[in-house]
Amino acid sequence: MQKNLQATDPGRTVHSMVNGLAPRLPPALGFEPIGAESQCPGCNPAEIPQTTDELSELLSYSYDLTVSRAGELNIPIAGTVSGGFDRRVVVYEWTRYKEISGGQGLRCRFGYVIRYCLTVSKWEAQAKLSLPFLSAQAELGNLQASWLMQVRGLVGPKIDAVVLPPQELRVETFVIARQSLVAVIDAVDDETTQFRPGILIARVDPTTADATYWRAAVQSFSIDSVRSSRTMSDAIGRLGSTNPSDADILGQVYEYFGLTDPNAKPGAGAREQAERLLRGIRVDR
Repeated sequence: MQKNLQATDPGRTVHSMVNGLAPRLPPALGFEPIGAESQCPGCNPAEIPQTTDELSELLSYSYDLTVSRAGELNIPIAGTVSGGFDRRVVVYEWTRYKEISGGQGLRCRFGYVIRYCLTVSKWEAQAKLSLPFLSAQAELGNLQASWLMQVRGLVGPKIDAVVLPPQELRVETFVIARQSLVAVIDAVDDETTQFRPGILIARVDPTTADATYWRAAVQSFSIDSVRSSRTMSDAIGRLGSTNPSDADILGQVYEYFGLTDPNAKPGAGAREQAERLLRGIRVDR
């Protein structure tokens, strides 16, 4: 690969990622996995990047999501996809991509991505995404966590040599993970590393009418569930949807009312606030 592509220092990049200095962003609603071999329906094939020089967007950030949603998005999970509300996947991500438009509001990201994926049990909603903090908490027994790495869109012997197998999170393995992340990002520019064009992820434009009404429907059901004094677990069971994004939206609504315990019933204050928001609307299920 050409040496001018990275234009960043791997050590600084990883320091920003794992210490919670990179932006903490939610994974975008409406994203769906598409096989790397697939085309972006309705796009112009001539726009699909064939070299890393064509990848105009660089993003380094962190986010957390449910294990079920991670599975839907092909984000690797240490352990099984099943898990309760206290089990999350924390992702530290560094990616270059080009986003192109397809038909019916579809947008596809082509490029490569390097992910450090941490599966955490005993998760608290307000937990810091700083990896040193999480490592210390794991060492103290306050949470359980395992990590693994994912590289998509890049192949080569140097990358293969530095990507480590899954490991339990401890203070000493945090140091190993940090070193591996630096080595992986540095390997992007190695002459033996090859870019393999493919779709990283695709999404329906969240500003389309379908996406707007879909979110509104789930949000209305969620507010009505708070008004009806349903626990978050009960509400998700009644939702009737198999799309993990719907459960995430419902969880966000419950958090808005200050409800983070999945088995806690909304109190009088939350129920009254939900009643005011609904203005007499009822959602029966």
